[in-house]
Amino acid sequence: MKVRNITLVLASAFVAAALHGQVQGIKLQGVVTDSMCGRKHMISGNDAACVRTCVKGGSHYALLVGDKVHPLAGQDEALQKLAGELVNVSGTMDTGGVIQLASVEPTAKGGSINATKPQAKGEATAARAATIRGLIRDVACPMQNKKASARAFNLKCAIDCAKLGSPLILLTDNGTIYTPISSSMPDEDQRARLMPYVGKYVQVRGQVYERQGTHAIVIQDIKQLPEIHLVTDAE
Repeated sequence: MKVRNITLVLASAFVAAALHGQVQGIKLQGVVTDSMCGRKHMISGNDAACVRTCVKGGSHYALLVGDKVHPLAGQDEALQKLAGELVNVSGTMDTGGVIQLASVEPTAKGGSINATKPQAKGEATAARAATIRGLIRDVACPMQNKKASARAFNLKCAIDCAKLGSPLILLTDNGTIYTPISSSMPDEDQRARLMPYVGKYVQVRGQVYERQGTHAIVIQDIKQLPEIHLVTDAE
């Protein structure tokens, strides 16, 4: 009798909450993403891997419906398998947009985050493999001093700025600046790896990302090119 009474109370509470708009039954179609990235993933071209990495790092599964991102609760095991995929979900949604899942199933037509909306002009491009040569140094001086180049620069200034915490970059001969990033998400600091190369001309191989004129690179390997002549007392 007590169990029956408790069930009736809970059912009544749910109905009352629904009538007051606190929860509503829903059936939606969307893409399994995570609360940190939404629809724009750092691991370009591999949405599933990015979603799983972000969730492992503390983010939460979410459903991308158009441009709206709804946090998901429950069914984590199924969501892990369907990361980055177009799915049908059913459950309840509260006034904050959180969906308590009753079921999640892949759609017959499939799909992914990148396929839900055409890429707009200026959005991040897919990564490409590249080999780049240039100078590892702080970002401040080449941004402020147009005379500073990859082969003519003030070495003391570059080292001092780097030691004081200025972000490190790769400056190419044509003046393009590449910001080093990691292959993981959340991103990991690359300073410790690059500090031994500050003020040195190097060759790096890695994955390059570009967005609205900004360049970033995931460095796979790096080596100094001592044969490149540098003028390191230039102002």
